[in-house]
Parts: sequence; structure tokens; C-alpha cells
Amino acid sequence: MNSNEKDLNNLNNGHHSCECGCNCDFHDHELDDDLEEMESIILTLNDGRVIDCAVLGIFDSGENEYIALVDTSSDEEMVLIYRYIEDENLEEGFKLENIENDEEYNKVIDTFSEIFIDEVEE
Repeated sequence: MNSNEKDLNNLNNGHHSCECGCNCDFHDHELDDDLEEMESIILTLNDGRVIDCAVLGIFDSGENEYIALVDTSSDEEMVLIYRYIEDENLEEGFKLENIENDEEYNKVIDTFSEIFIDEVEE
């Protein structure tokens, strides 16, 4: 797992308990349906794996924009967060950068949790 991949269980610290009997700490069954309707992108990870990802959203934290993605090619609910930079000179119109600094990463995770995890719990 690289520094931009976080398991939703770790992000949520077990504050949500699934009531379906699947014994997971976080599993929003409505999220499964929502992921199918979200915009998606294909990522090639540093280890060469190619994964399909649903875009949870693009959000600001500090001076930068970040993108939160969910790996839809796996049964695990894995969130990947990258620095998101719009670049009209690129075919895709944007580029993703790894977050290398722990301090920046921790701030981004806090912002992500406030926006996305708290929203799920409500």
C-alpha cells in the first residue's frame, strides 16, 4: 500500500458499524450502488497494477486541490487520495501527484474525513 492508499476502516476509526451481519467496521451498502453511478478513471499504480476507480470527489485542503478515489476493481473499500492539478495541456486535462509530505497528508486526511466520512455517518 503506498502512502496515498488508505483503508476506509482506518479513516473511519470504526465509528460506523455495518448492520448487515458482514462483520465489517465500515460498509455502506448504498455506497456500492452509488459507485456504479460515479464518474470513473483508470489508474496505473507505481507497482504496475491497473485499477478502476470511482471519483468520490475533488476537494480543497490548504492551497491545493485533491481527488478522492475508490478502487472499484477490488472487494475492499480502498480510498486513494492524490494531489489533483488541472492541466489543459494534457490529454486528460489533469494530472495526479503523490502526496509525499506526512504533514500535508495528515491535513488532507483530516479534510477528507470531515467532508466524506462525516457525510456518510449523517
